[in-house]
Amino acid sequence: MKEKSCPAELIKAASYISKNQFDEAQKILKAFEPQSVISDICKRVLLHPNEYTDNLFIEHLFDETKQINYFDIVLRSVPCVTDTTKITLQIMTDFYAKAQHSFTHINIGIGKGYFEKQMLTELAKNENSRNLKKIKIIGLDIDSSSLLASEQNVKEAASLFSKETVIEFIPICQFAEKIPESYWLAITKEPKDLLGITSAFTIHHLQKNEDRVNILSNLAKCNPQLFTLIEPDSDHFTPYIPDRLVNCWNLFGTIFEMADIMKLSEEEEKAIKYIFFGREIENILINDEELRYEKHDVSKH
Repeated sequence: MKEKSCPAELIKAASYISKNQFDEAQKILKAFEPQSVISDICKRVLLHPNEYTDNLFIEHLFDETKQINYFDIVLRSVPCVTDTTKITLQIMTDFYAKAQHSFTHINIGIGKGYFEKQMLTELAKNENSRNLKKIKIIGLDIDSSSLLASEQNVKEAASLFSKETVIEFIPICQFAEKIPESYWLAITKEPKDLLGITSAFTIHHLQKNEDRVNILSNLAKCNPQLFTLIEPDSDHFTPYIPDRLVNCWNLFGTIFEMADIMKLSEEEEKAIKYIFFGREIENILINDEELRYEKHDVSKH
């Protein structure tokens, strides 16, 4: 029978781990029989609570194992991710359609630029937008190959616009928290009708809350007329492992149920649950705060 809430055995084991009583935790976990994929993953992770995990979007050296490539599957197969992205796409497309001459668009965590390609493709259907004088796309990501892909996607969409329309793509391969306010002000000072900023599933990778506040503050000083943010509403920031476990179990358990509705292939299901989100859960439940990069937070913060 599938569990309706995080099993008590997992919570008790996490409590022992928080006290560094690993032998006691191991006894409980080895006897525990998971009744769901989320419980199975959590059990596996808690059995090795100090296993080293680096920033998930840079640790895998080969393209086929990169987290960003598995995210492509998540983007098209997990309803809550797909739907929030579609809503944001519509909001930003409608916003930029109001520009008379030019606009600047910033994406913190642009990935491969699929969002920008779709957005520009939709805008090109509008005669006024198709004949804008200037469109500037600024994409930040820590993965250089993703930035190359995003540049190519922007170029492909650019072909749909008037020959007189200048479409500039500025790639930034850097951690967002390392970019000073002065850089953002300089790169956005060019006259434009509209400035919009978006970030999806990126800010939670910053380990320190002050870094998140500084980034958002620096971007706010650029005076955007629109800012959109997509993030899971779950507290994985808390240092107390049992609480983090319950929040993690609830979030990803719900996501897995949504994915099940999509009738995924066995390969897709493995990629989404055990690889992409499995890696995130590994980092969320690790017992060393210095190594945690998957730190979702609740919206009230």
